[in-house]
Amino acid sequence: SVEAFVAGPATINTTFNFTFDTGQGTYSLKVTGSRAQLWPFVPNWQSPYLINYEYRTEILETHSGKQQRRAMRQNPRKTMEHTVLIRNKDQLRKFNRLMTQWQHRTWVMPERTRSVTANTGMPSGGATIGVSEATEWMVKGATVVLEANDKLEMRLVESITGDQLSFSTSTETVWPAG
Repeated sequence: SVEAFVAGPATINTTFNFTFDTGQGTYSLKVTGSRAQLWPFVPNWQSPYLINYEYRTEILETHSGKQQRRAMRQNPRKTMEHTVLIRNKDQLRKFNRLMTQWQHRTWVMPERTRSVTANTGMPSGGATIGVSEATEWMVKGATVVLEANDKLEMRLVESITGDQLSFSTSTETVWPAG
């Protein structure tokens, strides 16, 4: 068995190769998974939904006044701020439990202002879905969130071919078009 701990990178996607002295070749074991928790709560759209990007740049200035700028981060830090709707006691218990047990770990937050529509469904056991358009944020290695009828599921993009997204693992859920 393979055991992964919660400490470490958010995404697990690796292959272990085993070679035995029996001379029967090499066996591969692909291991995929996520250490991140998917944020399950819907924003309260009556309140602001804010997305901020923080850049960190060092500005070097010469005696003549010319400037050279150097990025101190490879990618900007993104923060999201919004209030959520807690509709019942079960959701309140879930919120309190997640805030107690998981607040210091990695979350996957659906960015609900960016989305595409699935133009083909994905059956249980499937790993490819068609989308209305391939956008710049759909890249290999990106985590995307599928949402339909109050169901949420995160998937790691393995490849993009035209308007088809292939994921690193198959789903156990039926995802309809639309």
